[in-house]
Amino acid sequence: MKNADFELTETALKRKHKGKLFCKSRRVESIYIVREEVANIVCDNIPADDATVLEINPGPGVLTRRLLDSGVKQLRAFESNDEFLPYMMKLQKEHPEKLTIIPHNLTALSSIAARDKVTRENNALSMFEGIRSQPWDSDPPLRIVGVITQRRYTFVRHLLFRISSMSGIYSLGRCELLLFLPHKEYWYMTAQPGQELSRYRAAAVHYNLFYDIEMLSKVPRAYFHPPLPKRPEKSIAKKRFIYRLSPCSKISPTTVTCTWLD
Repeated sequence: MKNADFELTETALKRKHKGKLFCKSRRVESIYIVREEVANIVCDNIPADDATVLEINPGPGVLTRRLLDSGVKQLRAFESNDEFLPYMMKLQKEHPEKLTIIPHNLTALSSIAARDKVTRENNALSMFEGIRSQPWDSDPPLRIVGVITQRRYTFVRHLLFRISSMSGIYSLGRCELLLFLPHKEYWYMTAQPGQELSRYRAAAVHYNLFYDIEMLSKVPRAYFHPPLPKRPEKSIAKKRFIYRLSPCSKISPTTVTCTWLD
C-alpha cells in the first residue's frame, strides 16, 4: 500500500472505512479513537514504567502511533478486523521491537476464557504470553487502554469479578485499566450502600472493595467513531469519560490460588 493509503484525516478515513467508522448506529461492537486530542489524553495519563500496554481495537492506529512515540516499551495491539490490520502492520515494520499485533478482540476475553474452561485449552493465557508477573505491591505488569461500548461492558465485568479471586489477568499482578467507559457503568462505580438496588448491586460492591477509581477526563462523544445517530440525547450520553481503575494494593493475594480457569 502507498503512504497515501494510510492517511488519517477524516476525509481519507471516510473514503476508505465508511462502513466501519461512519455507520450511524446505537449498537456498535467497537468504538475507535481517530482524533489526536483523544490519543493525547490517554498518553498523558500513562506513567513512565515497564508495564506492557494492551490496546483494545486500535482501528486505524491513531492511538497506537501516539503510544509508540510516547515511550511505551511494549505494546500489544488487539485488532480482529482485517480492514485495519494494514495500519498495524505498517506500524510494526516501524517498531518491530515494541509492537505486537494480536488478531483477536480483547473485549471477548470472557468468552475465550469460558471456552478454555470447557476445553482445557490455553487460548486466553496465550494472549498474555511473555508478560512477567509482578508482586501485588509492585508496579502493574500490564495496562489495558481503549474504549468500551455499552454492548461490551461485560468485558469490564469479567475483569471485575476476576479480581476477587486474583485469577485471569490479575494472576499476573495489579493490572491497571485506563478506559473510556459508558456513562451507565459510572452509576455502578459510584453507587453507595443505601442507594436504590438498581445501582448498588454486586458490581458496585466489587468496584468499591477492589479498585481505586479516578475519573481523568471527559471527551465529547463526537470525537469517536462511529458517530451516534442524530437524535435527542441526554447530556451525559454526549460525553465519554476516561477512568483509571487501579486494584487496591491493600488486597492480600497470599490466600488465593492464582489461575486463569478457576
